[in-house]
Amino acid sequence: MVSAPKKNFYSRKEGQIDYSKESARVSEEGERMLRRLAEIESVVDDPKLEQAHRKLKGKGALYLDGDFDENLDPERAQEAMEEIVEARRLVAQVRKDHRKPIRQLELDKVRRRFNEDIRQYARPSEENAFDNLARTAQRSIDRDDNDFESHLSELESKNFAILWRQDYYVIQHFKLMISSPRYFSDQVRFQQLVEHGKRAIKKDDIDELRQVVRDLCQIWISTDPSLDDDVIVDTNIIRG
Repeated sequence: MVSAPKKNFYSRKEGQIDYSKESARVSEEGERMLRRLAEIESVVDDPKLEQAHRKLKGKGALYLDGDFDENLDPERAQEAMEEIVEARRLVAQVRKDHRKPIRQLELDKVRRRFNEDIRQYARPSEENAFDNLARTAQRSIDRDDNDFESHLSELESKNFAILWRQDYYVIQHFKLMISSPRYFSDQVRFQQLVEHGKRAIKKDDIDELRQVVRDLCQIWISTDPSLDDDVIVDTNIIRG
């Protein structure tokens, strides 16, 4: 997908993380990373994946007595983020070493989302366009060429364009976004937009709500797109 320049929350260019305030977000990043690992492990057997698991569970950074810890103290939150970054590096290497099966996993996932959740809302021309592009993406996997990522991005954008017309989806996306206030860089603006969005829903003005969601996306703190979460994917598309 084509995204606006992203602020990397964990980049040194953005300054040091205040781990006393951001431990919950670090924990959520760890949860997403674990889900991504589980997906990849369903199609790939590589010792680096076990290494990544150990990084995420290492030194008690993310877990207490086997349960996910959403209230890490600042020191442990910083340690957890370091573990996540290292796990991400290992997963990137696994993807490079096992490109075809992981690409197939990604294509199957975007196809499944279309077939199960989106096809029912698609126009006939959109169905044909999606199916044709999915076949092109499959050929890209089979040839092991370098075009797959652009095809996948286009498929994700087609999915989103259909959903964005649906009032229920706009409301759902708004509610999902505002359920995680810590993912927004400007909390004053965030609260203003939350109230604006609620008023738009109350008066059933979904076009106005769409604009609120666009505005929310401009203060959304970008999350690693490789984690392949539908909310992250769609939000990055809205960002443009």
